[in-house]
Amino acid sequence: MSLFRTVWFHVLPLDILSTHVFLSFSFQTLVFCTGQIYYELLTERENLDRKDVAIVRLEQIAPFAFDKVAKYCAKYNNAEVVWAQQEPKNMGAYSYVNPRLMTATRELNKDEKRPRYVGRGVSSAPATGMGKIHQAEYRGILEGVFGKPDGNVVD
Repeated sequence: MSLFRTVWFHVLPLDILSTHVFLSFSFQTLVFCTGQIYYELLTERENLDRKDVAIVRLEQIAPFAFDKVAKYCAKYNNAEVVWAQQEPKNMGAYSYVNPRLMTATRELNKDEKRPRYVGRGVSSAPATGMGKIHQAEYRGILEGVFGKPDGNVVD
């Protein structure tokens, strides 16, 4: 018998990994993502000491967790909903998740949310192949989620 139990989450909320206590009404932005970018966004949020950005990682997008996504959108109802990904817009999960997130909020919450996309633009290649351009695009993703250091949000 093992002392450890394996637990699977379809949706990994911020609260599980964070040592901070946040109040749901204080969030300005609700970010959904999947994969490695979750940890990068958590690190950036902590570096910037931002307590107004909630980050939710979708561990499994098919079958889609309509109920869980709707629950977080209802919990942070006043927050702007954002989808963040590292991949180009036409290669990541955005095109799959976007209509499902809108359906979840429309049908279950009766308040449709259209997520703002933050990520690389449409591309025929998954990466630029040039380090400086990659870093600029990566920085753009972080600024798209958290805003520029001068306080402006990048679209």
